[in-house]
Amino acid sequence: MRKKWLGQLYEVIAFDKDLSGLPEGLKGWRNDWVMNTLIPVIKKHKIELQQVWGSMFDKPQDSIIDKR
Repeated sequence: MRKKWLGQLYEVIAFDKDLSGLPEGLKGWRNDWVMNTLIPVIKKHKIELQQVWGSMFDKPQDSIIDKR
C-alpha cells in the first residue's frame, strides 16, 4: 500500500468523510480488504487520529494531502 493512500484513508476515517473519496488504488481489487480489515482497525484508533491530525492544522477540515 502506498503511504499516500494510507494517509488519505486515515483522513477519511478521522474526519468522517465520505468513503467514496478513497483513492482509486483502494477501490480496485484491494477494496474488500480495505473495507473489511483495514477500516475497522483504523476506526478503533479514530480518537487518536483526530487528536494528531487536528493538531497539525488550525482547522480539522483542512486536508493533509492538500498541504503536501
